[in-house]
Amino acid sequence: MKLFEKSGQAALEYVIIAATLMLATAVMLGYILPAYSNATQIEQAGAALNILTAAADKVYALGPGSALVVEITLPSGVNSITATGTAVSMDIEGSTSLAVFDFNVCCIDSGLPSSEGYHKIQVEAIDENVKFSGVT
Repeated sequence: MKLFEKSGQAALEYVIIAATLMLATAVMLGYILPAYSNATQIEQAGAALNILTAAADKVYALGPGSALVVEITLPSGVNSITATGTAVSMDIEGSTSLAVFDFNVCCIDSGLPSSEGYHKIQVEAIDENVKFSGVT
């Protein structure tokens, strides 16, 4: 009879240990997932801005009349994208509001979308400026 009591006690101890580990894992995931989401937004925003500024630099180097169509993916939570002077910036609202910047060599006229998802953008050199416009 004592043999069964000990194995029952061991089973209860394993259940308590497993429940404690699952609770600890759930708490860690609760902290990690929002940080991961925010990091993903920042990475997508940075990649989109790098593509835009690289394209602006290319068409500016080729001179007036040159154009290029680029494809970007904007993350969720984009409040606005502004392109003024030689800076392109994106304001993102997530768990914390933040701005992502990128710089290039030419002056930019903005015509950028701010909605989440996939966009085709035409980058065109006009005189001494570069103009962004959406492609349908």
